[in-house]
Order: sequence, then structure tokens, then C-alpha cells
Amino acid sequence: MRLYTHISLAVVAAAVVVFVSACDKKMLAPVRLPRLDLQIEFPNSGAAPRAKAAGEDTANSITRMELIVTTPKGKVLFRGPLTQGEKGWEVEAVLEPTPQAYVRVEAWHHDALMYSGMDTSVVIEPNSVATVRIVLQSYLPNARLTIQPNGSGPYAISADPRSSQDRMTPVEKLRVRYDWEDDGQWDTDYLSVVPYVHQYQGPGEYTVRAEVINAAGLTSRTSAQALLAPKPPPPQARFTVTPSEGPPGTFFLVDATESFAGRSATDSLRFRWDWNGDGVWDTQYLALPGAQVQLGEPGIYPVTLEVADFAGRTATSRQNVLVRSSGREPVASMTLTPLVAWPNELVTADAGRSASPTEGGTLLYRWDWDGDGVWDTEWTPKSSAQHAYRTVGTHVVRLAVRDSVGATAVTEGQVVVRSDNRLAPGQGVILDGVSMRFVPAGMFTMGCQTVAADEFPAHQASASAFLIDTYEVTNAEYQRFVTATGHRAPPHWVNQQYWAGQGQLPVVNVTWDDAAAYAAWRGVRLPTEIEWEYAARGTDGRTFPWGNEFSRQNANYGENPVVPVGQFPAGASPFGVLDMAGNVAEWTQDYYRPYPGFDRYILVDPRTPERYDESRYLIADNPFTAPAETYRVVRGGSVGVDLGTNGIELRTTSRIPTKPGTRSSLVGFRCVRDME
Repeated sequence: MRLYTHISLAVVAAAVVVFVSACDKKMLAPVRLPRLDLQIEFPNSGAAPRAKAAGEDTANSITRMELIVTTPKGKVLFRGPLTQGEKGWEVEAVLEPTPQAYVRVEAWHHDALMYSGMDTSVVIEPNSVATVRIVLQSYLPNARLTIQPNGSGPYAISADPRSSQDRMTPVEKLRVRYDWEDDGQWDTDYLSVVPYVHQYQGPGEYTVRAEVINAAGLTSRTSAQALLAPKPPPPQARFTVTPSEGPPGTFFLVDATESFAGRSATDSLRFRWDWNGDGVWDTQYLALPGAQVQLGEPGIYPVTLEVADFAGRTATSRQNVLVRSSGREPVASMTLTPLVAWPNELVTADAGRSASPTEGGTLLYRWDWDGDGVWDTEWTPKSSAQHAYRTVGTHVVRLAVRDSVGATAVTEGQVVVRSDNRLAPGQGVILDGVSMRFVPAGMFTMGCQTVAADEFPAHQASASAFLIDTYEVTNAEYQRFVTATGHRAPPHWVNQQYWAGQGQLPVVNVTWDDAAAYAAWRGVRLPTEIEWEYAARGTDGRTFPWGNEFSRQNANYGENPVVPVGQFPAGASPFGVLDMAGNVAEWTQDYYRPYPGFDRYILVDPRTPERYDESRYLIADNPFTAPAETYRVVRGGSVGVDLGTNGIELRTTSRIPTKPGTRSSLVGFRCVRDME
């Protein structure tokens, strides 16, 4: 609404009286004299008429008004204050007639200019009425307020006054205070003009009142509505997978529509997915509850959903999806004899352990003798073949098998041809797809004189030449055995299948008998204690596989999780064997018994060389006095142990008596093959 003030000013040679009403609304009765009739129009601003200065209403906050009449050249014909009388504001002025003049009105609050305006031009003539309309410019701040929901808490809003304006003061220098429930009480002091967060106690419709003040102390007020509906319930994550299992390449449809159950149709939810449960989200937040994914490698995929609402609250859910073998693939496996050959010596490749899980299935075989990707034989039902190599070097042999439905599998091995028919210490070869290292025959110091009684006494031991797995047996390698033989899988697998993405983790939760059965199927065996310790410490008596000083960077131990094999190359043994300290401990072939010569020493004090007091070796049912076939020896230490002990359980001499039926998430194994 526009507000008008009418001022009648008589233009005569004598003094006249001009009135303006205190309420800024009513026009005085015209004076029967030639006069100047002023009509003052306030700004069309909802904030201006309700503005406040020094805590007073606008109409009462004007402390001074001035009338200024000038010529076009700036000559002041009249300048004087309007005074407030019984009938309102009034002024006495003596003016001379002039053909052109400008009339200006200013309203002040003490030293702060509140309103100002002037007409275009006016003619002041004797015996006439000159009507002047003046549109006032406001110098009051213009308070503006925006209310937005804020996710920092339930029923929180963000009050943003940054769109407020002022002609004299930059917005960043304005100040604002709030009345959050419009109860007439200011709830804050004057604050900077930035978004401010307020937390209400519950849902409802609230009127937020704000007052903006400028550098001159002039203020204006505004208000805005905050409608806070009751918060929806926390999100819930529910989804279905179709199909629940399938062969590699299957497209799985995930549908999280059930997550909207019990919520309003207007509730906003977002969805993101982790396809293999590794903690890394494979999608951004999606607005739609459905998605499609193609999972490749066989295994169990713990598909994980996270649902988030507009307030940032989240919920997660997980379902296992099985990517099974596409049909019933065969397993390719072969033995090469000899592994180290003379030039022109016949090498026999035997694929007799290959298997077809399909009942009654038959296999065909073919061979690539130099690993160049070109098959050197046609498909044949014969499971063995021979080939002679003329040149010295390491030759790759590849075997392919095919079952009656056309499914195929491939494995490979290596034959080393040397003029001296010998492998170098630590030399690596591939045997049926598994990396192994050569350990030559030798003698070394076994055991320890200073730490644990079951490692006592240190003594000389000898070993024949052998190959030992470079890494602990992995889930992927054990899977071949399970598929080929139907042997029971570790209990934490699902449907005889390890979890997706865990193929290179060492297999665990296997008993000693499980490990021995795998080794027999592969044509190898478990290492003896002598072989294991010799491969780990070499001939120089190392405390750890890498040397005598413990290093946290050379082994996986303590509170760390089990990791894929081969992650600590700096922790290799003298023969290039990895993970012989930490990650998982390893079954050996031997029963747990005292070392030769142990009974010749008196167990008295562990701080005295060659004299120990370890009562667990003297009481009934302890590992040393138990029946000879009660415990097997586990070596190498693992994660979950050695917390703050500076590697004591990871030493090459450490022994752990373990019942052979034990299944542990911290115990796996590796294998050896005789070379003499």
C-alpha cells in the first residue's frame, strides 16, 4: 500500500503555515490562500512502513523533517525544519514567486537520514496553487529472509538474510537478530548476515521474525514461515536380487523398492551399491531403487545396499549372490617328469588328475609345448604325452582339457633344461599353475637356545633337495581341488565356492587332513618341520626369513586382516619364499615332539642359558607328554598374534602344537615336492 502525506504551503510575502499529519495518512483542509500543495509518497515497500529505528515505529521515529526549495541553479529559496505541533508537522516560510523551483523533503531520525525525495520542477506564482508530488527514497535497510530445511538435526532450519539490502551499508556489514517463534522476544543478539541454523523441538508451523540494522542504526523487519512436518521414520535397506545365482556373465537385477515400505510417497531416498562387499561403493547415489550388474568371476558376492534419506540418515543391507561355474567346467591338472631335464631328454606330461565334474563325462587333451599359444597337438583321449627339448632354458608347457559338452580348462607348468641338470638355489618354476622355489640339499642349525623350551636345543639338521610353494595355497588353487574331487570346502565358503574377490587370499579353515588331501591330489605333500624351517631361515641361522632384525614392513601380523599372498616381497626367505612369517600360519607334516637331546637338560630358569623352567612341558596332557600322534606342528605365525611382542611368534624357529582336526581362520598351508 502506498502512503501519502499532503502539505499545504502558502506562497505569499508573509509567513504561512504548512501541516503534515503525524499518521502520514490524512490530507489537511486546503488554506484559502495561494499555496504550494505537497503530496508525499512513501516507497512501495512492505518493510519500510513497518521499519523501526532505535526500537520505535516508523511514524514515531522521525525526529526531524526538512523542507528545501531551490532554483535549477542550486540557489536555496527556502530551507527550514518542520516542527511537530498539535495538528502534526508544520512549517512557516516566506517564498518569492519563481518560474521554476525544486522542492525537496527529508525525514531524519536524529543524525540518520530515513527518507528523501524531490519533485521534477514546480512554478511558484502569486495567487495560484502549485501541486507537487514527491516520491521519497528510503534509506532504511530492506530486510529479507529465506528459510530452508537443514540436515544438521531433526526439525532444523537455516535462516538466510543475505538477500537484505541497504543503500548506504554493504550487506556484509549489516547485522540481524531473530525471534524464532514470533513471540515478541528477541532470541538472539545482532549477528552477522550469514545463514544461521536453528533447531526446533518438534514439528509445526513457525513464524520467524528478523530485524536487520544498518551502520546508521536504522532497522527494518521481516518474517518468513517455517513449516516443519513430522520426520519420516529412519530409512531401511531392503532389496531383492533376480536371479539369486547364475553362471559368469549373468545380469543380476537388484530392486530396492521395498525400502519405501511404511513411508510417504513423497519421501526422498537415494541408493548406492557395493557389488562385492569390499567397502568401496561401485555406484554413486542413485535416485531410482533398481540397478543391473553383470558379475564375472565365479564366487560369492556379498552385494551391499546403502539407502540414505534427505536428512543424511543411512541404512545398509547385504545379500549373497552366487556366481557359479558356468555349467560344470572340467579341471585341468598335469604332472611334468622330470622338471629339470637334460637337452633332448624326454619329458612326460601326465594329465591323469584332470577331472570332469559332469557325471560320466569324458575328457580330451591337447598340448602346447613351448607356451606360444599355438597348440602343437590335436585333441586326443590320451591323458599323457612326451616331448624332448633341445635348447637350454625354461620352457612353458600348456595343457587344455575339454569335456563332452565342450567346456574347457587350461593349466600350465615349466620344464627347466640345463646342461648340468641342476636348478639354482631359489630358482622359481611353475608346477601345474603353482609357483614353487628350489631349495637345494643342505645342512643348517635348527631350533633356538634362548626363547622357548620346545625350540630347544639348537641342533644340526639336514634336508634333501625339494621344491616349496612360493606362496601359501590360495582359495583359487584349493577351488580346483574341491571341484575336481568333490572334497568338502572350508565351512565359511558357500555352495562349495569361495567368496568373490578372495581368490588370492590363502585358504584357511582347513584341517591337517584337508591340507594333506589337497597335496596328494596335486602330487606333492606337506613340508616336514626340517624342510619348512630350512626354507625359511637358510644356512645362516636367520631369526626371521629376511634377517635377524624384526621389521614391521616385512610381514603381515598383529591387528591387520589376512591379505592376498605375496604382498610383502621384502620379507622373502633366502630362497625367495614369501609369507613364511605372518599372514596365516601353516600346517607341517610332523607331529609335535621334543627335539633330539631335549631330555638331557634340566628345566630350571629360562634366564639361564641351557636351563629352562617351562612347567607346561612337565605336567600331564601337555604337548610333549601327550600321546605321540595328538598334535601336529604349525609354523610361521599369523595375524591376530604377536601384539606388541616385537615379532616373537613370527620367528623361523617358533612352533605351535595344534590338533589336526582344528579349523582356524588363521591357519593355512603350503606344499613341497621331492627333487631327489
